[in-house]
Amino acid sequence: MIIKYYLGLGSNIDPRDTYLTRACDQLGKHGRIVKRSAIYRTSPWGEGNQPDFYNAVIEFETTLAAQPLLAAVKQIETQLGR
Repeated sequence: MIIKYYLGLGSNIDPRDTYLTRACDQLGKHGRIVKRSAIYRTSPWGEGNQPDFYNAVIEFETTLAAQPLLAAVKQIETQLGR
């Protein structure tokens, strides 16, 4: 069964746009990215002096249930240095 998810992506580590692209590439191995928003630059809040974030949202289809998808996302974050 195909399940549709909407995932928020973000990075404030340079090169920020490259990290977003790499995350999408890795997610594509687990399903299909149907749509991707434009990249939005946002200011950090909370912890003091940080670079701005680049954020995007993707519409993503996969056969993975929520918990296996979460595990895949965490693995991707680790691979990308988070």
